[in-house]
Amino acid sequence: MNIAAYLKTKNFIVFALAFLIVILTFHAAFGLSIIIPTNISWLMSVRHDWGQHYLGWAFYRNEPWTFPLGEMNAICYPSGTNVGYLDAIPLVAILMKPFSSLLPEDFQYLGFWMLTCYIMVAYYTIKIFNLYNAKTFYIIAGLVLMVANPVLLFRSMHPALCAQGFIVASIYYYLKPATLQNVKSLNKYQVILVALSALITPYLCFMIMGFNFILPIKHYFYDKLLTKKQAFAYPLVSCAIVIILWVIVGMIKIGAQANLEVGESYGLYALNLNSLINSGGFSFIMPQMPWFSWHQYEGYMYLGVGIMVLIAISVIYLLLGKNYKARLLKHKYLLPLFILALCFALFAITNKISYSDHLLLEFKIPKIIRKLGGVFRACGRFFWIAYYLIYLFVILVFTKSKLKDAIKMPVLAFICILQMYDITPLFKARNLEYGKYDSPLTEDSWNKVLPSFKKMITYPPFNNHLLTGMDYQDLCFVAINNHKAISCGYSAREDYSANAVYTDSLNKAIASGQLRDDELYITTPKHLDAFSNMLHNKYLNLQYLDGYYILYTNKNKVALVQNKVALQKRDSVMSGYNETRFIKTISNPVFASSKIQYNIEDLSVKGTAIAVKGWAFENNTAGNKGDSVFVALASAGKIDIVSTKQLPRADIATAFKKPTDNVGFAAVIYSANHIKNNAMVCIAVKNAAGSWTYTQVNTLSNLTGTAPVKLNKLPATSHQIGVIDELDDQKSDVLVRGWTFFDDRSDKNTRVEVVFIGKAGNFAVAASRTVRSDVASAYPKFDYNNSGYNVRVNKKDLPAGTYTLGVLIRDTKTKEESMLTLDKTVTIK
Repeated sequence: MNIAAYLKTKNFIVFALAFLIVILTFHAAFGLSIIIPTNISWLMSVRHDWGQHYLGWAFYRNEPWTFPLGEMNAICYPSGTNVGYLDAIPLVAILMKPFSSLLPEDFQYLGFWMLTCYIMVAYYTIKIFNLYNAKTFYIIAGLVLMVANPVLLFRSMHPALCAQGFIVASIYYYLKPATLQNVKSLNKYQVILVALSALITPYLCFMIMGFNFILPIKHYFYDKLLTKKQAFAYPLVSCAIVIILWVIVGMIKIGAQANLEVGESYGLYALNLNSLINSGGFSFIMPQMPWFSWHQYEGYMYLGVGIMVLIAISVIYLLLGKNYKARLLKHKYLLPLFILALCFALFAITNKISYSDHLLLEFKIPKIIRKLGGVFRACGRFFWIAYYLIYLFVILVFTKSKLKDAIKMPVLAFICILQMYDITPLFKARNLEYGKYDSPLTEDSWNKVLPSFKKMITYPPFNNHLLTGMDYQDLCFVAINNHKAISCGYSAREDYSANAVYTDSLNKAIASGQLRDDELYITTPKHLDAFSNMLHNKYLNLQYLDGYYILYTNKNKVALVQNKVALQKRDSVMSGYNETRFIKTISNPVFASSKIQYNIEDLSVKGTAIAVKGWAFENNTAGNKGDSVFVALASAGKIDIVSTKQLPRADIATAFKKPTDNVGFAAVIYSANHIKNNAMVCIAVKNAAGSWTYTQVNTLSNLTGTAPVKLNKLPATSHQIGVIDELDDQKSDVLVRGWTFFDDRSDKNTRVEVVFIGKAGNFAVAASRTVRSDVASAYPKFDYNNSGYNVRVNKKDLPAGTYTLGVLIRDTKTKEESMLTLDKTVTIK
């Protein structure tokens, strides 16, 4: 090959200019520094999905090889996840993993991946324009518009979704004229595209798979180059390859019960009908238009004013033309492509059709579409095929029109300038940092703490916004730098069942005081009370670090240099858990039970700890703005008052149809003397004017669990509805919560008991009633606001054995009773 001669060819000039356009576009949008492998600051500092993608790779590179290949256990511990669900691009992550030991500690490939995505769009755009023998000027102008299209620039937040060149490539293979010599190659290339896309992101794979169906159809029906058997074989082989690859990587599991569907999510991320003209605030010319829901950003499809003008010109040109029928017949092979784009467009719009902030129409759809939409919940993205076809169609129609080049060239140059001016805000939307990530956490301090532990357990686990928004990224960054597993991390698909099982077991371990020595527990002031008994009994050490409280068992010795503020916060918390400080003592209080509306949802005594949770407000008031709720202990003619944690309770506001701000409360009181003296638990309300009101609740001697009563006969079920929402089998107690009612009357004048049905006998335990506005809303025929119940029973009060649980309800006026046997069981040893 004569290199000197090739350098002068049109082909070389076009590709050289294309590369220059890509580099300039990419640099203007992101800066070329993001392709530097050791530059991770731009990924982590934005506090967005980029951090999730980088952390996915950072954890995955240190995972041992497993099958499936993409399995990860150190992030989202212990449920684990998959490298594909962290959008870390499995195709690249798996290929890079064997070389992890040779790579720098701070290493990322996402910047270079994004650049290759832009190059791929440019490459196949050139290939498409060459199919139509476009002149160099038109190819370059088309490249400018295609490479800098708003959707590609906007989608940079998800590097995996930047691989839109796969769509352009699929369009190219569809448009390329097939011959007997190349028809099999075209289909094989398309199979390769869908296989590669399966290792990038399922969304892209689903779109590309559509082409794997219509390409053989075109070659069979229109080109007559494939047999019927071959036309069926290519799509089937494509589907089989995708499934096999997903099984190998672990995106799907054979025989597993994992549900990829996000229930009732189809339509939430739908395409708004204004999407093609809605700039989303990224335009110098077009205003930002409202969406029906903020989730509709997933359907961002802004065309740009330049393309809008080009559409108008092209449409006018076509309308002025002649021989429509002949043109359509000449291009009838495009029908499958049009149908594919239309189907995906309808799927993107969903059954909830909206324009701007108005819902125009909603209709029922088949269950299979709802389930598919639940799997691909960000359905607005599926308009991309139509979007790229619009771009290619209008550019090609204009450039191939019979207008003179002297007209077309300046017009197209103006279109490019207008387009770039219009979408300039998309280029200026980012100010990316460079270099090593500077975490807001004091890494030196964390690095001193973590060597003593194997795992970092955030509490509550799987909470990605523990102290501040997206702070899981900083905690995960510390974890990966110290090679520790951590119980948080954002995953596109989570095993909610496994998460719930672990959360429940962790709560039981905390309640029983049996935490692991090799785990560091990280929580915030909001959730610290969960560890109150263990802190009170000196089972745990407590430190304050960067706004978090870190806890660990006494067997661990952590050398952490604390500053004065941290020591003060730690000492203040510990003093509160040693012995409760009462804020006020009142002698000879006057109780007025009728003046306070309240409900106690949890009231228990463990050791020297008294736990109280519920809601309360003054009766006969318009609302409780400015009021405060307290818990008090009364004994020997006086009442000792303690502050509570105020909790919002929107359900109470709904149930009582009045503004009730923060009527919920919770408190843990440590007072051996009050327990010894069998004090009365009370509620105190201080109104905005400073007046106090008190009401009595229960004596402490009654709080060790309600004693069961043996039943000789169980009533039949009659007009009763009910469930058990929660069965908490604790070390010494059984806690049962749920709701029940007679379906032919209100819940007034009814009492509820939970029945333990077993071989040793049937035992009924009286239940406390709780407000359930959700039940009242679901069953509006009668007043069921107080249909909730809860029971705490001491296991020592029941004979050993396995019991089926039932809920018994009695009408105290008519003496009618009913019992509903449920599918919950508990074993008493």
